[in-house]
Amino acid sequence: MPDEKKQVITETLIARKIILKPKGILKGFPPSGGGPELCDTVVTEKAFGQSENAGTSPKASRCDHTHGTPPAPTVKCILEYGSGWTENNGGGDIPDNKTMYLRKDDAVETEDAAQYPMPYAGNLKNMFVKVFDNSLSGTGTVYVKARKAKSNTAVVTTFARGATGVFYDTTHTATFAQGDLLSTSVFSTTVDGGGNIGLNVDYEYDSS
Repeated sequence: MPDEKKQVITETLIARKIILKPKGILKGFPPSGGGPELCDTVVTEKAFGQSENAGTSPKASRCDHTHGTPPAPTVKCILEYGSGWTENNGGGDIPDNKTMYLRKDDAVETEDAAQYPMPYAGNLKNMFVKVFDNSLSGTGTVYVKARKAKSNTAVVTTFARGATGVFYDTTHTATFAQGDLLSTSVFSTTVDGGGNIGLNVDYEYDSS
């Protein structure tokens, strides 16, 4: 192109305020135009209390990077049943050789009336049975069982008729889905005797 035409084009561009710049002179990019080196790692940010840091790495982050998220929190609660019920009192009656089902403050013969839906999926464990009053006479064993949907789970505690104290099962676990029904049964293996019993049943329930 003749120098005269180049001069005319240059003057025209300047007049129209069109400024042409060579590639690769933007800040942070090398003149070659290849872009910065990409980073293959990220800083983990999954814990509370981390201080802010502007960083010093010259490498660029990828547009689809992620720092990850913290693990889902574990919700723990204690479930308590059967506080203060007694046998042969006309109320929370616990007949021998018959299964009864604990509620918050008494026991009933119908399991449907003593089922509780679990609010979230989780694991039932650490059954503790505190027997604070036990005048059941005769020989035999009392079984306290955790049940899911009217079926026994592996969580069970036993103690003798007449025994008091704390009895527990910290070995077994039962898994529940949200909405599964939990009930707690009590059964004594003797046909004679009578007397009164009072106990509390506590479970630990962790979200899964």
